Amino acid sequence: MSSSNNVWAGIGFPPATRSNNVSADPQVIRSAVSTAPTFINIGDLTDPAYTASDPNALLSAYSFNSGTGVHSFTTVNVNPAVADYAINAGSNFTGPRWTRLLVDAAGQPVLAGDRFNLFIRFTTFSPGAALQWGTYAGVLQNASSTVLTTMAANGNWIGMTGAGTPNIAAHTVNIAATNSLASGTIGYGSTLFTGAPGKTCAGVNASIQSTTAAAVATRATAGSFTVADSAQLSLIVCLTTLGTVIATGGTFSTTISYAVERLA
Repeated sequence: MSSSNNVWAGIGFPPATRSNNVSADPQVIRSAVSTAPTFINIGDLTDPAYTASDPNALLSAYSFNSGTGVHSFTTVNVNPAVADYAINAGSNFTGPRWTRLLVDAAGQPVLAGDRFNLFIRFTTFSPGAALQWGTYAGVLQNASSTVLTTMAANGNWIGMTGAGTPNIAAHTVNIAATNSLASGTIGYGSTLFTGAPGKTCAGVNASIQSTTAAAVATRATAGSFTVADSAQLSLIVCLTTLGTVIATGGTFSTTISYAVERLA
């Protein structure tokens, strides 16, 4: 966690005579301390803490570089298209996935009834020869289900379109808004969860960036968690086809990290 210095702005006082004493100068306005969320790097997905599932053998190889934090995935070709291989299509998801209980940077459980922002970050994305495949990260309420509405996943993917352009998604439950950007290698996402009593997801945002440009995607939603307020949410990392599409297998890689910003 990092923070900037406190910034003070005096009203009616020249800089040379401005005081930093709030009680002496009642017209002084103090800006809020700027903080950045503490990102947690998602490490080796073969860690026993993760529950892995790949019922259709779509992942042919996986490796993790502990020095760089880069995950490398090798997928197979998908032809014909299958809706259940996409986290934003059909009614189920049966693609490769890894799940574990969601915690914040302090190691505290994140519950369905909590109010928080979830941030997702992908860096050094390299699509290789894969087309219509993406790496997804987000939160879900039920890690054991394959039914999209029961999983209630919200998050982001970074991937490669059929035309060979890097792609970002803002995804909620079973729908995604996407955008693409030539030479994009970094992706950011954010989702607001309102917590109890409504337990509503208030929208998902995403941005993909290159060294010279950025593109954004936004998905508004009123979807809500239906589990108990005290139920611990789960982190999901999965590989998804970018819709019900024919996909070209190959090796693609990225770093993945997340942050939880709790709201008072």
